Amino acid sequence: MVTSGSHVWFKRLLILGTTVFMLAAALPVQAKPGGPGGSPKGQHPPVVRQSAHHGLSKPLRTAKVKDHAKPSTSRQLELRKLPRVPKPGAGKPGSGGNTVASPAAAKSSTQTIGSPITDFVANFEGTGNNDGVLPPDTNGDVSSKYYVQWVNLSISVFDRTGTVLMGPTPGNVLWAGFGGPCENQNDGDPIVQYDHAANQWMVSQFALFANDGFHQCIAISQTDDPTGAWYPL
Repeated sequence: MVTSGSHVWFKRLLILGTTVFMLAAALPVQAKPGGPGGSPKGQHPPVVRQSAHHGLSKPLRTAKVKDHAKPSTSRQLELRKLPRVPKPGAGKPGSGGNTVASPAAAKSSTQTIGSPITDFVANFEGTGNNDGVLPPDTNGDVSSKYYVQWVNLSISVFDRTGTVLMGPTPGNVLWAGFGGPCENQNDGDPIVQYDHAANQWMVSQFALFANDGFHQCIAISQTDDPTGAWYPL
């Protein structure tokens, strides 16, 4: 037999238990490393650090740079033609293989697909592989006024008509006067990007095997003029 007093206490306990359950469900769950929402097992989480050195450089157009380091020996690359290897059974009736069409048949069956490519705004000779590094890791970007190209160890600045405004110059000129591996080493693998919202350039390259490890050298232009001053990081 349940009295009215015990019935009241039962209702209070039921409300309290429901409240505790709802509060526990609302609390955030902290994921452990290696589990769902954490870093994959065997990998380290991202590390955020302050730049080792930063400031404002002199205008790049006025910088004095060293000559390019030429390879000690010239590199002669053998040109080899890749053979065309047909798949087994290709061209045989009922084989299900691919049939290699003759040049005449391929020409007669050529069709235009989509819209033709528009004419180039400008077409000019860029920076060559001055340093003999392979692969050259050609990289570049264009703004409304300039085209910046970086071929592994050498950076050049053009206007949009192809006139050379600067370079080719060793890429570490961007960190000249700031000391450390970013100034003393020029290891390439560059990235060149133009931020159309901020009207600034961002470039980056490696500095490898320094006394304190590997470095990622980053520089951001002060204005939209890549021959002007930069913020080396």
